[in-house]
Amino acid sequence: IPNTICNECKHIDKRYLHECPECHSQNVDYLTRVIGYMKRISNFSQAKQKEAAQRYYAPLR
Repeated sequence: IPNTICNECKHIDKRYLHECPECHSQNVDYLTRVIGYMKRISNFSQAKQKEAAQRYYAPLR
């Protein structure tokens, strides 16, 4: 599951959101796990960003 990180207040949420629940900024980025570490998807190469956009994440139960 991708995590949301706010680029304004640095709040991290374990949900995929389009707005920060703390400061309500829409300037957010997403984190994903890469070999045990959380990485910003925006730091991926263009090809890897395209592949990441095609991934399917099942909803939490």
